[in-house]
Amino acid sequence: MTFLGKAEVTEEQYLDVLTRKTAYLFSASCEIGGILGGADERQQNALRDYGLNLGTAFQLVDDLLDFTSNDDVLGKAAGADLLGGKVTLPLIYLMEAEPEMAESVRNVLRKGDYSEVPRGEILAAISRTGALDRARAVADDFAESARSALDCLPQSPYSESLRALPTYVLDRDR
Repeated sequence: MTFLGKAEVTEEQYLDVLTRKTAYLFSASCEIGGILGGADERQQNALRDYGLNLGTAFQLVDDLLDFTSNDDVLGKAAGADLLGGKVTLPLIYLMEAEPEMAESVRNVLRKGDYSEVPRGEILAAISRTGALDRARAVADDFAESARSALDCLPQSPYSESLRALPTYVLDRDR
């Protein structure tokens, strides 16, 4: 809530919010599953780390979909994050690459609509600057870290299912 409506959000602040908002929930869920399943302490820690990284990747992809998908596929309004006051990683990277776009982002945050700055203008700038690709690479890194966290688990259909989830998270379209 601290950063809602503010354009001046750093990558570090954004990732901290994302961790607290989504990743801790995934992490706790995975660790509790390990505890209930009789995992030893090392495996519980691995599952906790897996969930933290998976949750981060999940939220990053969710934020990317706000720019790359449409209302019908998402089942909600595309472009709603910015209208709701949320500056996400693609916008942070956009404003780093083209500081003059910060005023456009502030305008949308202030007005709560795209009347003065068309969404297409922001999408074109995000594409032009490579901000989406850069944010996607961050999601890919977290997904890979999630997979790597499972290296101490024994091979089983369950651990294979967990290893497959990061790919699903990265490839989803809603």
